[in-house]
Amino acid sequence: MRGYPERGAGPYLPHRIPQSSTAANAGANLMQINLSAKHMTLTPAIEEYARKKVEKLPRYFDRIQAVEVVVSKEKSGYHVEIRTDVEHHDDFIATSLNEDLYACIDLTVDRSIRQLTDHKSRIRNHHNGHTERQP
Repeated sequence: MRGYPERGAGPYLPHRIPQSSTAANAGANLMQINLSAKHMTLTPAIEEYARKKVEKLPRYFDRIQAVEVVVSKEKSGYHVEIRTDVEHHDDFIATSLNEDLYACIDLTVDRSIRQLTDHKSRIRNHHNGHTERQP
């Protein structure tokens, strides 16, 4: 037969779906994470730590499209900026400055979490501008 493998050559599965679009991954949030550094090198340990912290952001708001983390070395310590791209809203920007890089990442992630939870509560408590009438 044309287009079919010979018998014994293995199963013919024309309906096979690529792994990235299976039903198990259909509900997963595909958030892009970009890490960069200024005036310093980004070690694998720092990159892994920042990525692990930033991957927790969709727990607080599920419409995150991309997150950009910029780590820079300054005279007074480290400066971390997290720019969160959210659907139907301007980017949220959280920054912090600290002598300890890991503490700086933690502070910035906490500020980003606060921004996302505040935005989520504003969306949920929005009543389309209707106010309750009192007689």
